[in-house]
Amino acid sequence: MEQVLHLRGTSCGSELLTGIYPPPVAPGPGSQGWQVLWTKNRWEEWGIKSDIVSYDVYLNRPVDHRLALLERPKGDASGWRVAYEASLVEDVLKTDPTTGSNNSIPTFHGYSASGNVTAPFVFVNYGTYQDFEDLGRAGVSLEGKIAVARYGSIFRGLKVKRAQELGMVGVVIYSDPGGDGDITAEKGVGQYPDGPARQPSSVQRGSVQFLSVAPGDP
Repeated sequence: MEQVLHLRGTSCGSELLTGIYPPPVAPGPGSQGWQVLWTKNRWEEWGIKSDIVSYDVYLNRPVDHRLALLERPKGDASGWRVAYEASLVEDVLKTDPTTGSNNSIPTFHGYSASGNVTAPFVFVNYGTYQDFEDLGRAGVSLEGKIAVARYGSIFRGLKVKRAQELGMVGVVIYSDPGGDGDITAEKGVGQYPDGPARQPSSVQRGSVQFLSVAPGDP
């Protein structure tokens, strides 16, 4: 512990961060082995004994992904057409080389289910228990529908959990610009990487694990 505290006033922490994080890659065999060895060597250079321990964990990886909004043209009974399709790809920024990495993590939610779902959608606000209760009292049918929820208020995995419990077949979670408050380009705040405002094409990533049932690493 004394050795670790001694490192607080040095550049070691900065070296660890800049060495580990670019480029972002998904964990697993063949993807981050160099980072493990690099980190171990740095700790030992700084006088801290380090060991590498292997763990078997459950991880899913996206094979493909697509998000499209369909509509049936008026007077056309032949079928549906694509009214809008999300690119699901973030902008490449010249000042941030990690955004153009070929090994970047695709836009998906960790531990989400595999499937191809086409169904009507229902806006469920933040997807909290109360939000779903309010929709039920208002007589809104949820079973067999896709939930469209805003990020915020509760952990993303709990939004998915409650939607699943109510018989919904999918969940789309998005970052609502209204949730950015005054930290926006419209308010004169620089967007990443020039400032703290959210970059318009940015997509949140993370786990939708049911933490209230099984917290920790699967």
